[in-house]
Amino acid sequence: MSISQWYDNKSVRASSPARLSVFLFLCLLLGLPLAAQSQSLEGFVLGPDGEALAGATVQWASGEGTVAELDGHFVLVRPDTATTIFINYVGFVPQVIRVAPGIGSLLVNMRETASLAAVEVSAKRRDSYTSLVSTQQIEHISSNELRKAPCCSLGESFESNASVDAAYSDPLTGVREIQMLGLKGVYTQLLLEKRPTMTGLASPYGMDLLPGPWVESIQISKGAASVQSGAGSLTGQINAELIKPMLAKSVYVNLFGSTMGRGEANVYLNRKFSEKWSSGLLLHNSFQDNHHDGDRDGFQDMPNRQTMSGMYRLFYWSDKIEGQLNVLAARDRRQGGQHTIHDHGQTNQDELYRITQSTDNVELFGKFGFMGFTQPYQSMGLIVSSAWRKLDNHYGRTSHQGQQRSLYANLMYATIIGNSDHQFNAGTTFQYDDIREGLQYLRTDRLERVLGVHGEYTYSFKNLKEGKGQIEELTAIAALRLDHHTFGGVQWTPRANVKINFTERNALRFSAGRGWRSPNLLVENLSWLASSRMLNIQQVPQLETAWNMGGSFTQELMVNWKEMSILAEAYRTSFQNQIVTDLEQDADYIYFYNLEGASYSNSFLLQLTYEPIERLNVKLAHKWADVKVAYTAGLRELPLTPRRRAMAAFDYSTPNKHWMISGTYHWTGPQRLPDHDIIPEGVSVYQPQQAPAFGLINAQITWKPSEQWEVYAGGENLSNFVQRRPVIGAEDPFGSYFDAAQVYAPTFGRRFHAGLKFSL
Repeated sequence: MSISQWYDNKSVRASSPARLSVFLFLCLLLGLPLAAQSQSLEGFVLGPDGEALAGATVQWASGEGTVAELDGHFVLVRPDTATTIFINYVGFVPQVIRVAPGIGSLLVNMRETASLAAVEVSAKRRDSYTSLVSTQQIEHISSNELRKAPCCSLGESFESNASVDAAYSDPLTGVREIQMLGLKGVYTQLLLEKRPTMTGLASPYGMDLLPGPWVESIQISKGAASVQSGAGSLTGQINAELIKPMLAKSVYVNLFGSTMGRGEANVYLNRKFSEKWSSGLLLHNSFQDNHHDGDRDGFQDMPNRQTMSGMYRLFYWSDKIEGQLNVLAARDRRQGGQHTIHDHGQTNQDELYRITQSTDNVELFGKFGFMGFTQPYQSMGLIVSSAWRKLDNHYGRTSHQGQQRSLYANLMYATIIGNSDHQFNAGTTFQYDDIREGLQYLRTDRLERVLGVHGEYTYSFKNLKEGKGQIEELTAIAALRLDHHTFGGVQWTPRANVKINFTERNALRFSAGRGWRSPNLLVENLSWLASSRMLNIQQVPQLETAWNMGGSFTQELMVNWKEMSILAEAYRTSFQNQIVTDLEQDADYIYFYNLEGASYSNSFLLQLTYEPIERLNVKLAHKWADVKVAYTAGLRELPLTPRRRAMAAFDYSTPNKHWMISGTYHWTGPQRLPDHDIIPEGVSVYQPQQAPAFGLINAQITWKPSEQWEVYAGGENLSNFVQRRPVIGAEDPFGSYFDAAQVYAPTFGRRFHAGLKFSL
């Protein structure tokens, strides 16, 4: 029986009329809007060039106030008789604005201060920080942080970040993946401006198809994240915000080249037609062309690659309506594998083991917001998108093809209950995926539909009484999703987050919640296709489900008149069902089966950020991960997952900010590799059973002579640590024991890069 037949049979059992009726009744019940009786004022605080002024204070004359968010947005509860607000930001002229009754939104442009008094008080927000305000554990990475490394793609944007780990690309496919909380990136939901993206067939390439220079900021949410965008965040969410045409430079050019035969060009053009209309065009082209074979095993250390991406954005903004329309297209071509016949052992002297990969992705998506309700605290938003994807891959004599058509819609409504201490949002989502996929001898065609509703209630309490031992502020979020999946039936996703501020300088957070996802067996194990193993799917693949629980404590303090931040966190992910990838039953097959037992991941992080001297920022982090999987042979440590990692990062800028130097050191501890005792002695295996610990050093220096020009140069893997001969059975790639996926370290040694940026 084929996989597609299994899916068809499963869908018949899961979609009974009784279950569907109950589900639709719950959807109707949860989606009912709630009334509220208060008013609020919201808007944006921007600088003279349209840049967002995050951290600006917005305050009523009566004393109630708030702080602008990262994009300059603020929401302020309005007392019944309030008519005047004060807006302050360091280095800008304070604003006093009278707000007439009935006005619910403002767009404020601040003017820079012409001169300062004899005593200057300054403040700044770190380029990467964990907010003490947000209820959920969210780490913000700004565009300034992204400048400290080449950042050629979204997957390479976490160089100085301890929350997200980038696994190393295997030498044949070049596919990179991330890890968070000790687990593969497929358990972390990837969002593009709050919209799920690069799902299904695009999941192994998603991080590579989004250029880093397009990214304005990144938000990393750990643990039980928001349910508004779906239930797929088992370990958290990564949301990438792209360049906004009305806030960015009119012209931007970024050119990059490296000694590994890699080149890149990024261009974006922005135009503001009027106060309400603006548009942007983002273009990207990159290539990698080399036949480097440092260990002389006949295989390239990294595939050649050609990637082109383009995106057009159209924005509309007014007091009552906001909207945007986007078209994103990406094309990726890779060629790698064997470039020279092995001098011994290869039986077929006329055929090379070559790998070609072809990926095409087109997405059309829009976002629309309505704020024209009679009550200014009410708003409604709609996100819609459609996607078409195609892949055509060849691994030696094995072919892998697929096509995907997807639709997504998310309608959301937000209001308050009585006052801003009680906030509520609700919505409904629809996801449609038509996937046609096959691997030589195996078909995994499937048609999936997900209809769901979600609701989140937020309660805020602020203690106005001063006194020792009292809680200054408490915020709690209770959230619930109900979804009906074609194969999995009704799925429920409860989540809860609590934040306690004992003072304004610390935050204690707890979170707990359930998540689920539909697995994609082939593309999520793409690197294992470059081997001689056959795939053995032993059971009907079920939805993967898990509970995540954890907490964190953030403390900010002053040491020698400099700000220090300490973060400690611990999370546990416990699977109820997981698709187990078993490489160790024998050397001829990769077995896939549903979990029977208890798989889990325990993750711990301790991080310190400090500015020991002016303009020198230092970040130190140490991580522990205990990841176990219940195989048929028993509970074992997950291979290719280090138990310990450490990171040290620094950046320094000169007083005039014309020069900046940054560097990182990443230490990766020992990790278990798949058992080698199942491989016959005559096959060449150069890896140890346990991979050794190693450290990598990266550094970059940037010169910015003016606001328009920026030149940078640096080096990667300056410690020159390389995993030698990662390909098992390289002397006979068409034999029975060929395997190129057991990569635990870089396969490319020391390399250097340089580039320049120009903007108007």
